Amino acid sequence: MEALNRKINRIYLSQLASFAAGNAAEGSYINLLNILEFENIRLHIDDYGDHFDGALVFDNSIHIHLNSNLGNRLDSKRGRFTLAHELGHYIIPHHHEAIKMGEVNFSTITFNQHNYFEREADYFAASILMPTALFKRFCEGRPFGIELIRLLSNTFDASILSVLKRYCEIGNHEIMVIACQNGKLVWYEKSKDFPAYKHRFSIGNTPPLDSFMNEYILGNKSESELSHSYSGDWFYTNFERPMREYCLYYQKFRHILSVLWFD
Repeated sequence: MEALNRKINRIYLSQLASFAAGNAAEGSYINLLNILEFENIRLHIDDYGDHFDGALVFDNSIHIHLNSNLGNRLDSKRGRFTLAHELGHYIIPHHHEAIKMGEVNFSTITFNQHNYFEREADYFAASILMPTALFKRFCEGRPFGIELIRLLSNTFDASILSVLKRYCEIGNHEIMVIACQNGKLVWYEKSKDFPAYKHRFSIGNTPPLDSFMNEYILGNKSESELSHSYSGDWFYTNFERPMREYCLYYQKFRHILSVLWFD
Protein backbone atom coordinates (compact mmCIF):
# COMPACT_ATOMS: atom_id res chain seq x y z
CA MET A 1 0.00 0.00 0.00
CA GLU A 2 1.36 3.35 -1.00
CA ALA A 3 2.52 5.75 1.71
CA LEU A 4 0.92 9.09 1.01
CA ASN A 5 1.47 12.31 2.89
CA ARG A 6 -2.10 13.57 2.98
CA LYS A 7 -4.78 14.14 5.57
CA ILE A 8 -7.22 11.38 6.35
CA ASN A 9 -10.97 11.98 6.22
CA ARG A 10 -11.73 11.76 9.93
CA ILE A 11 -15.44 12.54 9.67
CA TYR A 12 -16.04 9.78 7.12
CA LEU A 13 -13.97 7.22 9.04
CA SER A 14 -15.65 8.09 12.33
CA GLN A 15 -19.12 7.68 10.81
CA LEU A 16 -18.11 4.39 9.19
CA ALA A 17 -16.75 3.10 12.50
CA SER A 18 -19.80 4.20 14.49
CA PHE A 19 -22.07 2.39 12.05
CA ALA A 20 -19.95 -0.79 12.27
CA ALA A 21 -19.98 -0.61 16.08
CA GLY A 22 -23.75 -0.21 16.24
CA ASN A 23 -24.74 -3.83 16.86
CA ALA A 24 -21.55 -4.70 18.75
CA ALA A 25 -22.02 -2.33 21.69
CA GLU A 26 -22.49 -3.87 25.13
CA GLY A 27 -22.94 -0.71 27.15
CA SER A 28 -19.81 1.34 26.43
CA TYR A 29 -17.82 -1.77 25.51
CA ILE A 30 -17.58 -2.68 21.82
CA ASN A 31 -17.43 -6.45 21.40
CA LEU A 32 -15.36 -6.87 18.24
CA LEU A 33 -16.06 -10.61 18.17
CA ASN A 34 -19.69 -9.79 17.36
CA ILE A 35 -18.50 -8.01 14.21
CA LEU A 36 -16.29 -10.94 13.23
CA GLU A 37 -19.23 -13.30 13.61
CA PHE A 38 -21.58 -11.07 11.63
CA GLU A 39 -19.05 -10.65 8.81
CA ASN A 40 -18.02 -14.33 8.93
CA ILE A 41 -14.36 -13.44 9.46
CA ARG A 42 -12.06 -16.15 10.82
CA LEU A 43 -9.68 -15.07 13.60
CA HIS A 44 -6.27 -16.68 14.16
CA ILE A 45 -4.06 -15.82 17.15
CA ASP A 46 -0.57 -17.28 17.03
CA ASP A 47 3.15 -16.56 17.48
CA TYR A 48 4.45 -14.96 14.28
CA GLY A 49 7.77 -13.82 15.73
CA ASP A 50 8.45 -10.10 15.37
CA HIS A 51 7.19 -9.82 11.80
CA PHE A 52 3.86 -7.99 12.23
CA ASP A 53 1.09 -7.17 14.71
CA GLY A 54 -1.87 -8.13 12.57
CA ALA A 55 -2.76 -9.24 9.06
CA LEU A 56 -5.88 -9.38 6.92
CA VAL A 57 -5.90 -12.10 4.26
CA PHE A 58 -8.44 -12.97 1.57
CA ASP A 59 -8.52 -16.43 0.01
CA ASN A 60 -11.78 -18.31 -0.33
CA SER A 61 -12.76 -16.71 2.97
CA ILE A 62 -11.62 -13.79 5.13
CA HIS A 63 -8.95 -14.22 7.81
CA ILE A 64 -7.50 -11.92 10.44
CA HIS A 65 -4.23 -12.95 12.08
CA LEU A 66 -3.03 -11.51 15.41
CA ASN A 67 0.55 -11.94 16.57
CA SER A 68 0.47 -13.06 20.20
CA ASN A 69 4.27 -12.76 20.43
CA LEU A 70 3.89 -8.95 20.32
CA GLY A 71 1.13 -8.90 22.91
CA ASN A 72 -1.84 -9.08 20.57
CA ARG A 73 -4.30 -11.12 22.60
CA LEU A 74 -8.04 -10.66 22.97
CA ASP A 75 -7.59 -9.83 26.65
CA SER A 76 -5.07 -7.02 25.95
CA LYS A 77 -5.71 -3.44 24.88
CA ARG A 78 -3.02 -3.79 22.24
CA GLY A 79 -4.72 -6.87 20.83
CA ARG A 80 -8.10 -5.12 20.70
CA PHE A 81 -6.57 -2.16 18.88
CA THR A 82 -4.81 -4.42 16.36
CA LEU A 83 -8.03 -6.37 15.75
CA ALA A 84 -9.96 -3.12 15.30
CA HIS A 85 -7.21 -1.90 12.96
CA GLU A 86 -7.53 -5.01 10.77
CA LEU A 87 -11.30 -4.62 10.76
CA GLY A 88 -10.65 -1.12 9.43
CA HIS A 89 -8.77 -2.60 6.48
CA TYR A 90 -11.73 -4.89 5.90
CA ILE A 91 -14.49 -2.28 6.28
CA ILE A 92 -12.96 0.85 4.68
CA PRO A 93 -14.03 0.39 1.02
CA HIS A 94 -10.77 1.29 -0.77
CA HIS A 95 -8.76 -0.87 1.65
CA HIS A 96 -11.18 -3.77 1.17
CA GLU A 97 -10.91 -3.61 -2.61
CA ALA A 98 -7.10 -3.40 -2.61
CA ILE A 99 -6.74 -6.43 -0.34
CA LYS A 100 -9.47 -8.36 -2.16
CA MET A 101 -7.47 -7.92 -5.37
CA GLY A 102 -4.64 -9.86 -3.74
CA GLU A 103 -2.64 -7.27 -1.84
CA VAL A 104 -1.90 -9.00 1.48
CA ASN A 105 -1.82 -6.52 4.36
CA PHE A 106 0.64 -6.93 7.23
CA SER A 107 0.26 -4.22 9.87
CA THR A 108 2.77 -3.05 12.45
CA ILE A 109 1.36 -0.79 15.16
CA THR A 110 3.75 2.10 15.71
CA PHE A 111 3.76 5.20 17.87
CA ASN A 112 4.17 7.60 14.95
CA GLN A 113 2.54 6.15 11.84
CA HIS A 114 3.24 7.79 8.45
CA ASN A 115 1.66 5.41 5.94
CA TYR A 116 -1.68 6.81 4.71
CA PHE A 117 -3.60 3.51 4.68
CA GLU A 118 -2.23 2.55 8.09
CA ARG A 119 -3.16 5.95 9.55
CA GLU A 120 -6.70 5.50 8.22
CA ALA A 121 -6.91 2.05 9.82
CA ASP A 122 -5.48 3.43 13.09
CA TYR A 123 -8.07 6.18 13.17
CA PHE A 124 -10.85 3.73 12.34
CA ALA A 125 -9.66 1.47 15.17
CA ALA A 126 -9.82 4.27 17.76
CA SER A 127 -13.23 5.33 16.43
CA ILE A 128 -14.79 1.87 16.58
CA LEU A 129 -13.40 1.18 20.06
CA MET A 130 -14.58 4.60 21.27
CA PRO A 131 -17.58 5.66 19.15
CA THR A 132 -18.20 9.41 19.21
CA ALA A 133 -21.63 9.38 20.84
CA LEU A 134 -20.67 6.88 23.57
CA PHE A 135 -17.39 8.65 24.30
CA LYS A 136 -18.96 12.10 24.56
CA ARG A 137 -21.80 10.82 26.73
CA PHE A 138 -19.34 9.20 29.13
CA CYS A 139 -17.24 12.38 29.42
CA GLU A 140 -20.23 14.64 30.04
CA GLY A 141 -20.18 16.14 33.53
CA ARG A 142 -16.86 14.52 34.48
CA PRO A 143 -13.93 16.84 35.33
CA PHE A 144 -10.77 16.29 33.31
CA GLY A 145 -7.74 14.68 34.90
CA ILE A 146 -5.54 11.65 34.52
CA GLU A 147 -8.09 9.72 36.59
CA LEU A 148 -10.66 10.32 33.83
CA ILE A 149 -8.22 9.13 31.15
CA ARG A 150 -7.62 5.92 33.11
CA LEU A 151 -11.36 5.46 33.60
CA LEU A 152 -11.99 5.92 29.86
CA SER A 153 -9.20 3.43 29.11
CA ASN A 154 -10.76 0.80 31.37
CA THR A 155 -14.35 1.49 30.29
CA PHE A 156 -13.68 1.26 26.55
CA ASP A 157 -10.82 -1.24 26.96
CA ALA A 158 -8.52 0.98 24.91
CA SER A 159 -4.94 2.11 25.50
CA ILE A 160 -4.07 5.35 27.28
CA LEU A 161 -2.51 6.68 24.07
CA SER A 162 -5.65 5.95 22.02
CA VAL A 163 -7.83 7.56 24.68
CA LEU A 164 -5.66 10.70 24.80
CA LYS A 165 -5.76 11.12 21.03
CA ARG A 166 -9.51 10.54 20.98
CA TYR A 167 -10.02 13.01 23.84
CA CYS A 168 -8.03 15.66 21.97
CA GLU A 169 -10.54 15.39 19.17
CA ILE A 170 -13.93 14.92 20.86
CA GLY A 171 -13.38 15.48 24.59
CA ASN A 172 -14.89 18.38 26.54
CA HIS A 173 -11.79 19.95 28.11
CA GLU A 174 -8.79 21.76 26.61
CA ILE A 175 -5.71 19.51 26.45
CA MET A 176 -2.52 19.03 24.45
CA VAL A 177 -0.47 15.84 24.08
CA ILE A 178 3.21 16.05 23.08
CA ALA A 179 5.40 13.04 22.21
CA CYS A 180 9.17 12.76 22.49
CA GLN A 181 11.52 10.04 21.24
CA ASN A 182 15.26 9.87 21.89
CA GLY A 183 15.17 13.36 23.37
CA LYS A 184 13.48 14.96 20.33
CA LEU A 185 9.84 15.98 19.93
CA VAL A 186 8.12 13.92 17.22
CA TRP A 187 4.45 14.95 17.22
CA TYR A 188 1.74 16.75 19.14
CA GLU A 189 -2.05 16.92 19.12
CA LYS A 190 -4.37 19.34 20.86
CA SER A 191 -8.06 19.98 21.32
CA LYS A 192 -9.71 22.70 19.26
CA ASP A 193 -10.36 24.79 22.38
CA PHE A 194 -6.74 24.70 23.58
CA PRO A 195 -5.37 28.29 23.72
CA ALA A 196 -3.64 29.43 20.53
CA TYR A 197 -0.38 30.27 22.29
CA LYS A 198 2.81 30.60 20.27
CA HIS A 199 4.93 27.51 20.89
CA ARG A 200 8.30 27.53 22.60
CA PHE A 201 8.98 24.18 20.97
CA SER A 202 9.19 22.67 17.50
CA ILE A 203 9.07 19.16 16.12
CA GLY A 204 12.53 17.66 15.71
CA ASN A 205 14.04 19.66 18.55
CA THR A 206 14.45 19.04 22.29
CA PRO A 207 11.71 20.03 24.79
CA PRO A 208 11.91 23.52 26.34
CA LEU A 209 14.44 23.68 29.17
CA ASP A 210 11.79 24.72 31.74
CA SER A 211 9.31 21.99 30.81
CA PHE A 212 8.61 19.08 33.12
CA MET A 213 9.25 16.76 30.15
CA ASN A 214 12.83 18.02 29.99
CA GLU A 215 13.23 17.45 33.73
CA TYR A 216 11.72 13.98 33.29
CA ILE A 217 14.25 13.13 30.56
CA LEU A 218 17.25 14.51 32.47
CA GLY A 219 16.16 12.57 35.55
CA ASN A 220 15.99 9.37 33.46
CA LYS A 221 12.54 8.70 34.87
CA SER A 222 10.22 5.90 33.79
CA GLU A 223 7.36 6.14 36.29
CA SER A 224 4.36 8.31 35.39
CA GLU A 225 4.41 11.62 37.23
CA LEU A 226 2.26 14.76 37.55
CA SER A 227 3.71 18.25 37.86
CA HIS A 228 2.18 21.64 38.66
CA SER A 229 3.59 23.77 35.86
CA TYR A 230 2.97 27.08 34.10
CA SER A 231 1.96 27.99 30.58
CA GLY A 232 5.31 29.73 30.03
CA ASP A 233 7.11 26.40 30.31
CA TRP A 234 5.88 25.44 26.83
CA PHE A 235 4.41 28.63 25.34
CA TYR A 236 5.05 32.34 24.88
CA THR A 237 2.34 34.07 26.92
CA ASN A 238 1.67 37.60 28.19
CA PHE A 239 1.00 36.23 31.66
CA GLU A 240 1.73 32.96 33.43
CA ARG A 241 -1.21 30.61 33.73
CA PRO A 242 -1.05 27.64 36.14
CA MET A 243 -0.99 24.40 34.15
CA ARG A 244 -0.77 20.66 34.80
CA GLU A 245 1.78 18.49 33.02
CA TYR A 246 1.63 14.72 33.26
CA CYS A 247 4.53 12.65 31.89
CA LEU A 248 4.41 8.95 31.12
CA TYR A 249 6.93 6.64 29.51
CA TYR A 250 6.12 4.03 26.85
CA GLN A 251 8.94 1.52 27.18
CA LYS A 252 7.97 -0.56 24.13
CA PHE A 253 8.24 2.45 21.82
CA ARG A 254 10.76 4.35 23.96
CA HIS A 255 8.53 7.41 23.85
CA ILE A 256 7.68 9.96 26.51
CA LEU A 257 4.28 11.63 26.46
CA SER A 258 3.44 14.93 28.12
CA VAL A 259 -0.23 15.76 28.68
CA LEU A 260 -0.88 19.46 29.26
CA TRP A 261 -4.10 20.97 30.57
CA PHE A 262 -5.51 23.86 32.59
CA ASP A 263 -7.86 23.38 35.54
